[in-house]
Amino acid sequence: MDTSRTLLVVAVVAMVALAGCSGGQTTSTAPTANGTTDPGTTTGTDGGDGSDGNPLEGIDTAPWMTGNGVNGTRLLSAHFGSLSGTSYRVETAQNSSGLLSLQRDGVQRVAENGDTIYEYDTRTSRGNSTTRAFVNDTWVLTETANDTRTVYSDYRVDGSIQSLNYTEQLVQYVRLGNFTVNRTYQVDGETRIEYVASGPSSVQGAQAITSFDGRFVVNPDGRLYELSVAAVQEAQYGNATTEFEFELAKVGGVDASTPAWVSTARQQATTVDFDYEYNGSVLKITHEGGDTVAAGTQVVITPQVGRGVAYTTLPANFSAGETIYVTAAGGRQLNVSFEPVPKPETGIGGAINLAMYGSNGEVVMRTGVGPTANASTGVVAPVGEPGIVGDTGAPIA
Repeated sequence: MDTSRTLLVVAVVAMVALAGCSGGQTTSTAPTANGTTDPGTTTGTDGGDGSDGNPLEGIDTAPWMTGNGVNGTRLLSAHFGSLSGTSYRVETAQNSSGLLSLQRDGVQRVAENGDTIYEYDTRTSRGNSTTRAFVNDTWVLTETANDTRTVYSDYRVDGSIQSLNYTEQLVQYVRLGNFTVNRTYQVDGETRIEYVASGPSSVQGAQAITSFDGRFVVNPDGRLYELSVAAVQEAQYGNATTEFEFELAKVGGVDASTPAWVSTARQQATTVDFDYEYNGSVLKITHEGGDTVAAGTQVVITPQVGRGVAYTTLPANFSAGETIYVTAAGGRQLNVSFEPVPKPETGIGGAINLAMYGSNGEVVMRTGVGPTANASTGVVAPVGEPGIVGDTGAPIA
């Protein structure tokens, strides 16, 4: 694993960074010199309470919580479970500097039925942009605007929401810090548990982090109310710094109805239904209906495990009823053909992330595809150079 990239990836790749306030009337908190917070007028216990010094003594907590640490994946699963069936709003803020520098403020609103609206403003040395997204159980629609153009995208979910959601970002921040319980306290009769970190953890990927101060607050059910992190990482081209804040700003009574701009996005974006079949060597994509995908549209494949990228462009328009076949061409190149079914000498690899991008940056499609043992896409070829597209071979029928 490339430890020099860990924090940068966490800080910059995620599309939304967060800040806000919790759903009930809480006491305001202010940062202190040690990276924890001033509790104000809340009632609580400090880390020394309890016969064994465990601040969680007497509190019935979920299995992801201990007196010494937290499993980030289980924490976020519990967090979303606690919010299921209710509306809520999350606010975020991020400030990163170094090789990849940006400032980003975001708001996420979720309806009771799960429909989600994202809005965020991003400022970088290359310019500013505003992105809005509407996600339901079928579609991801986005509007991205900068000083020169506005681009609309309309594509199937199929895992695409990961680039908008903050889940992986929070999981990684919890994982990278040496979080331990600092105190428990009450807010409107509800128990809150505060974790703090004053350094990086010893997990793989944290070795390049030289400074890490973090804090997050949850209730015993795992509902995450606040998280803040300030970190410094040594990188190949100099130190990278990240400041990140998340807050659950409101629970219940949040308006997340379909925005007016969605109708414009549906009219202007390329909308297509695709079907996929993949055996690890040949990726078969069938256009099942919708708009024609223009010649020159970029096709990009990255591995779900490992690193690397391979790409090409469509040689001709791709219309309803047609099928294309994507194969590895060596190095970072792909081949795309309409007919006949190709017989590649080099396989692509294991499970992949697949995307198509229009000439103006429009996302035509973004999805994950795994190899199927009974796929009838053609000849199975050996996997080529590891790390270019994939690291492992696909099962062979």
